[in-house]
Amino acid sequence: MQSLTRSLCWAWHFLTIIPIPFIGQVEPSSRELARSMRWYPVVGYVLGSGLALLDRGFAAVVPPEARALLIVAALVVVTGGLHQDGLADTVDGLAKRGTPEERLGAMRDSRIGALGATALVLTLGLRYTGLLALVPSDWPFVLVCMPAIGRWSMVIGAYGVPYARSQGG
Repeated sequence: MQSLTRSLCWAWHFLTIIPIPFIGQVEPSSRELARSMRWYPVVGYVLGSGLALLDRGFAAVVPPEARALLIVAALVVVTGGLHQDGLADTVDGLAKRGTPEERLGAMRDSRIGALGATALVLTLGLRYTGLLALVPSDWPFVLVCMPAIGRWSMVIGAYGVPYARSQGG
């Protein structure tokens, strides 16, 4: 049981910026981090439940356009922009002309390129307009499912896609 709890804590620690006081002092081994992936959908469900509660709290006092923006921003903030950083790096690497090593170098570069920035703006805009395209009464269901399915797809991708670097990671 302790192993499962520890694994859940590592998943939470990796996927959010919300601290768990007793786990922040030690870094997980690569094996522990890999084992924590089973909990990614659960972390997504908890994040989504928080978004649904946020939406419910704002529903009476904030118009849908502002609520959608606040919800998208809240998810970005609570996850530390992890997905945004990965998306920008991926787009910058794929857009780079050159050898595979040069492309991987572009992905490791801490600076964002024009196409990476464009991808960020477009995906955040799609999340915003996607919420607005729904009937507001459907938002809670979507807000709970969206992060859970997103984290589940990370697990599927990690197992089903080969590493870009020969040494893995």
